[in-house]
Amino acid sequence: MVGVKEYVKLSQVKMFPNPVSKSSRISFLLADRKMTTIKVNNVFGQEVKSIEIERPTLKTEQDLNLSAGIYFIEIDFENNISTTEKLIIE
Repeated sequence: MVGVKEYVKLSQVKMFPNPVSKSSRISFLLADRKMTTIKVNNVFGQEVKSIEIERPTLKTEQDLNLSAGIYFIEIDFENNISTTEKLIIE
């Protein structure tokens, strides 16, 4: 089977706070899908961080420790589905 990732816009994904200060923790909350990986890409599309969720979960908090700027957070779920959200670090 060819691994093709399905991209969907999930309105039930909550990422907060946003915008966030550099030292804050970010909470990710989902209504019905379990996260497996959180990837952080800069505005040039380069991956700057990847976090594997050891036990898939509906909620996690992460310290991303990023410089000020705009990032795109790709959240991968079980069943090869993912979504992307914009994050602003002040």
